[in-house]
Amino acid sequence: DILKEYIAQKEWCFPIDPAMRLCGDMIEWCTRHMPRWHPISISGYHIREAGSTAQQELAFTLKDGLTYVEQALARGLDVDAFAPRLSFFFNAHIDFFEEIAKYRAARRIWARWMRDRYGARNERSLQEVPPDGIEGAPQAYLPAATPTPSEEAVAKERWEDLTRGRCELDRQILLLRREGYTYEEIGRRLNLSPKRIHLL
Repeated sequence: DILKEYIAQKEWCFPIDPAMRLCGDMIEWCTRHMPRWHPISISGYHIREAGSTAQQELAFTLKDGLTYVEQALARGLDVDAFAPRLSFFFNAHIDFFEEIAKYRAARRIWARWMRDRYGARNERSLQEVPPDGIEGAPQAYLPAATPTPSEEAVAKERWEDLTRGRCELDRQILLLRREGYTYEEIGRRLNLSPKRIHLL
């Protein structure tokens, strides 16, 4: 996702036109020769980590995705031939309801634009392909498609912690992380597992 590089990473190595041509070549080649391959992961994660709000992350990421769609259409590709395999990589911070609203808005905006503006007919073209992972600085717990019993237990426990207002532990963990302690060291100091520390 070269557009993300220009927005957030500042790590580009050549001008935008050749960079976009490379992305377009990849989408076109994969569509024609590797039709099950996901040629690009459109990333909001780095935009959010560079300091954007959830709304800015959503706006930039969707616009990047729509730009790739327009480029592929300009090359003569059918939208339903490549759109089902465009994936997104978002960031998830701890504001539970804001993140839910962001993901819901992303799905609705993407579906509406794909259907109304670009004429997508395939139901899968209207869906953002779920990413392999969603991360964030203060992470929210997002379960896998089929959570294991232990993941469900951790999620339930985390939700109960949040609803009880047990923020003191979060504050202690953040302070220790700022002092350079690893998750394992914090776990030993607070008598918690490293996974629990990371989720908190």
